[in-house]
Amino acid sequence: MAEIAILAVSAVMALNKGQKDKALAYEAAGGIRDAAMRKKAATTAEVGQGKRLKETMASRAIALAAFGGGGVDDPSIQMLVGDLNAEGEYRILSRLYVGMSEAAGLEFQSEQAMRTGDAAMDQGYMNAVTTVLSKYGSYGDMWKSAKKDFGSIKGVTWDKMPWSHTSKAARASLGMVDYAPQGSAAFGTYA
Repeated sequence: MAEIAILAVSAVMALNKGQKDKALAYEAAGGIRDAAMRKKAATTAEVGQGKRLKETMASRAIALAAFGGGGVDDPSIQMLVGDLNAEGEYRILSRLYVGMSEAAGLEFQSEQAMRTGDAAMDQGYMNAVTTVLSKYGSYGDMWKSAKKDFGSIKGVTWDKMPWSHTSKAARASLGMVDYAPQGSAAFGTYA
């Protein structure tokens, strides 16, 4: 009875460890996801600031041209304002690309952290199952009962079964050749 209680406690502890690992991974994923959202917000603010700067630079160029006596229709002023607008748009788009790429990387890390948590939970289940099987499904006990049960049904002993590893007829039917029937120093001796 005490062995069953110890086994149950061990299995429950394995499940709890998986649940705790999953909770920690999901908590980390939430933090990473929040960082991604903050990065997107900061990028949006930078883009807005970049647009204002672009418009300010174009307006300043027009104001300086007007102050100097030039007209807005002058081709050199139009080319200068066009260049300033193009440069400003390039800065805006590059800031947007970098910020969104970093946010996408953070979102990917968040997804990976959640997958790690799911894997930890699955590992907890597997640890619980293997804990139970290691106690009551050990190979020795399992094969002893299988030998006894199968042998009593068929009326033969385990070692005389046609697929037994000791059956030469079974090895021959599978095309296996015994190259060292008396034993080999390299591989040990055969009984």
